[in-house]
Amino acid sequence: EIDTWEGTIPIEDIQVGAEIPGYDATAVVVLQKHQYANPKWRKVYTVTFTDGVQIEVCDNHKIMDVPIKDLKESKYAEYIESLTYRTGVEVTYDILTSAPNGGYLIQGVAVNSMIPEMITEAIKLEKAA
Repeated sequence: EIDTWEGTIPIEDIQVGAEIPGYDATAVVVLQKHQYANPKWRKVYTVTFTDGVQIEVCDNHKIMDVPIKDLKESKYAEYIESLTYRTGVEVTYDILTSAPNGGYLIQGVAVNSMIPEMITEAIKLEKAA
């Protein structure tokens, strides 16, 4: 669920054009929303923080500018209670905001949008083809 000014709502219910708290809690506008059909092997991580906050993101996301898989070895390690993942999630979502890094908040945790990096990778693949 994504943080909004009125509380949290499921990411699939976020509308393009909505104003939400961005990565640094300042107002940003949702520019894009993407739905991804996932291959069975794709990982969805559950991060539980020491203060009890729990969030879920897929394996391409960064949390506070750190790739999700590297979070327990990062400067934020002392704040991580557990980091687990599961596979088999058929659909995931991401949004891109007007924040410089496209980010947003989940349960008050700064999450980077993965859309800019995915676009960059798609361009590389297209050029290589």
